[in-house]
Amino acid sequence: MENHSLIQRLIARPEFGPFVLLIAEIAVFWGFNHDFLSPQNISNTLAFTVELGLIALAMTLLMTSGEFDLSVGSLFGFS
Repeated sequence: MENHSLIQRLIARPEFGPFVLLIAEIAVFWGFNHDFLSPQNISNTLAFTVELGLIALAMTLLMTSGEFDLSVGSLFGFS
């Protein structure tokens, strides 16, 4: 059994690439606007994305059970 370092094991994980891209994206947005990581902006962002996140969660549950419902998109437009 080979003894890999912690960094080698982290880089080998499939989640490593998207995580690095997320950190780079946050750094770029913070570079353009230093209020990007302010508590007020994070609170506003979370408040506006909760509704979309809940709908995405419900659609994920539907799709994993084999159902497909297109009416959710039109109902989301009315809300």
